[in-house]
Amino acid sequence: MTVNDKLSESDRAKYGEARRLSERGDVSGYTSLLLELVDSNPNVGILHAMVANGCWDLDEHVRAAVHFGRAVQLSPTSEAISLVYFHFLLEHGLETEAEHELRRFLKGEESEEHLALARTLGIELSDGRIDR
Repeated sequence: MTVNDKLSESDRAKYGEARRLSERGDVSGYTSLLLELVDSNPNVGILHAMVANGCWDLDEHVRAAVHFGRAVQLSPTSEAISLVYFHFLLEHGLETEAEHELRRFLKGEESEEHLALARTLGIELSDGRIDR
Protein backbone atom coordinates (compact mmCIF):
# COMPACT_ATOMS: atom_id res chain seq x y z
CA MET A 1 0.00 0.00 0.00
CA THR A 2 1.36 3.42 -0.94
CA VAL A 3 0.82 6.81 0.67
CA ASN A 4 -1.57 7.73 -2.14
CA ASP A 5 -3.77 4.74 -1.30
CA LYS A 6 -4.38 6.22 2.16
CA LEU A 7 -5.30 9.74 0.98
CA SER A 8 -8.40 11.38 -0.43
CA GLU A 9 -8.27 12.66 -3.98
CA SER A 10 -7.63 16.25 -2.89
CA ASP A 11 -4.94 15.11 -0.46
CA ARG A 12 -3.31 13.05 -3.21
CA ALA A 13 -2.99 16.25 -5.26
CA LYS A 14 -1.44 18.04 -2.27
CA TYR A 15 0.94 15.11 -1.75
CA GLY A 16 1.95 15.30 -5.41
CA GLU A 17 2.72 18.99 -5.01
CA ALA A 18 4.74 18.25 -1.87
CA ARG A 19 6.82 15.72 -3.83
CA ARG A 20 7.42 18.27 -6.59
CA LEU A 21 8.59 20.80 -4.01
CA SER A 22 10.90 18.18 -2.53
CA GLU A 23 12.39 17.42 -5.94
CA ARG A 24 13.09 21.14 -6.39
CA GLY A 25 14.80 21.29 -3.00
CA ASP A 26 12.11 23.40 -1.32
CA VAL A 27 12.25 21.67 2.06
CA SER A 28 10.24 24.36 3.81
CA GLY A 29 7.41 24.23 1.25
CA TYR A 30 7.47 20.44 1.19
CA THR A 31 7.30 20.22 4.97
CA SER A 32 4.51 22.79 5.21
CA LEU A 33 2.35 20.83 2.77
CA LEU A 34 3.09 17.59 4.60
CA LEU A 35 2.07 19.20 7.89
CA GLU A 36 -1.29 20.05 6.29
CA LEU A 37 -1.60 16.43 5.16
CA VAL A 38 -0.80 15.18 8.67
CA ASP A 39 -3.53 17.44 10.05
CA SER A 40 -6.11 15.81 7.79
CA ASN A 41 -4.56 12.30 8.00
CA PRO A 42 -3.20 12.01 11.56
CA ASN A 43 -3.02 8.22 11.51
CA VAL A 44 -0.76 7.77 8.48
CA GLY A 45 2.66 6.92 9.87
CA ILE A 46 4.64 7.52 6.71
CA LEU A 47 3.37 11.11 6.54
CA HIS A 48 4.65 11.71 10.07
CA ALA A 49 8.01 10.22 9.07
CA MET A 50 8.18 12.49 6.03
CA VAL A 51 7.34 15.54 8.15
CA ALA A 52 10.01 14.45 10.64
CA ASN A 53 12.61 14.25 7.88
CA GLY A 54 11.66 17.71 6.65
CA CYS A 55 11.83 19.12 10.16
CA TRP A 56 15.21 17.46 10.65
CA ASP A 57 16.48 19.13 7.46
CA LEU A 58 15.13 22.46 8.72
CA ASP A 59 16.87 22.00 12.10
CA GLU A 60 13.52 21.79 13.88
CA HIS A 61 14.70 18.85 15.95
CA VAL A 62 12.06 18.87 18.67
CA ARG A 63 9.30 18.85 16.08
CA ALA A 64 11.14 16.12 14.16
CA ALA A 65 11.38 13.97 17.30
CA VAL A 66 7.64 14.31 17.93
CA HIS A 67 6.77 13.24 14.39
CA PHE A 68 9.30 10.39 14.37
CA GLY A 69 7.78 9.12 17.61
CA ARG A 70 4.29 9.25 16.12
CA ALA A 71 5.50 7.56 12.92
CA VAL A 72 6.97 4.67 14.91
CA GLN A 73 3.75 4.35 16.93
CA LEU A 74 1.62 4.22 13.80
CA SER A 75 3.97 2.05 11.74
CA PRO A 76 5.86 -0.08 14.27
CA THR A 77 6.89 -2.69 11.68
CA SER A 78 8.30 -0.22 9.14
CA GLU A 79 11.98 -0.97 8.81
CA ALA A 80 12.61 2.26 6.91
CA ILE A 81 10.95 4.47 9.52
CA SER A 82 12.76 2.70 12.36
CA LEU A 83 16.15 3.06 10.67
CA VAL A 84 15.74 6.77 9.96
CA TYR A 85 14.52 7.35 13.51
CA PHE A 86 17.53 5.41 14.84
CA HIS A 87 19.93 7.61 12.85
CA PHE A 88 18.14 10.76 13.97
CA LEU A 89 18.51 9.71 17.62
CA LEU A 90 22.15 8.76 17.18
CA GLU A 91 22.99 12.04 15.40
CA HIS A 92 21.55 13.92 18.36
CA GLY A 93 23.64 12.05 20.92
CA LEU A 94 20.76 9.94 22.17
CA GLU A 95 22.59 6.62 22.12
CA THR A 96 20.41 5.00 24.78
CA GLU A 97 17.24 5.92 22.89
CA ALA A 98 18.78 4.74 19.60
CA GLU A 99 19.62 1.38 21.18
CA HIS A 100 16.08 1.21 22.56
CA GLU A 101 14.71 1.71 19.05
CA LEU A 102 16.86 -1.16 17.74
CA ARG A 103 15.66 -3.40 20.54
CA ARG A 104 12.03 -2.38 20.01
CA PHE A 105 12.13 -3.15 16.31
CA LEU A 106 13.99 -6.44 16.62
CA LYS A 107 11.55 -7.76 19.22
CA GLY A 108 8.98 -8.22 16.49
CA GLU A 109 10.75 -7.99 13.15
CA GLU A 110 13.73 -9.40 11.29
CA SER A 111 16.13 -6.89 9.79
CA GLU A 112 19.69 -7.43 8.63
CA GLU A 113 20.31 -3.68 8.80
CA HIS A 114 19.10 -3.45 12.39
CA LEU A 115 21.19 -6.48 13.35
CA ALA A 116 24.28 -5.00 11.67
CA LEU A 117 23.76 -1.73 13.56
CA ALA A 118 23.38 -3.62 16.82
CA ARG A 119 26.67 -5.41 16.17
CA THR A 120 28.36 -2.11 15.32
CA LEU A 121 27.19 -0.69 18.65
CA GLY A 122 28.66 -3.72 20.43
CA ILE A 123 25.39 -5.27 21.46
CA GLU A 124 25.79 -9.04 21.66
CA LEU A 125 23.38 -11.04 19.54
CA SER A 126 22.01 -14.50 20.03
CA ASP A 127 19.48 -16.24 17.79
CA GLY A 128 19.05 -13.01 15.84
CA ARG A 129 17.82 -11.21 18.92
CA ILE A 130 19.57 -8.66 21.04
CA ASP A 131 20.99 -9.64 24.38
CA ARG A 132 23.25 -7.55 26.52
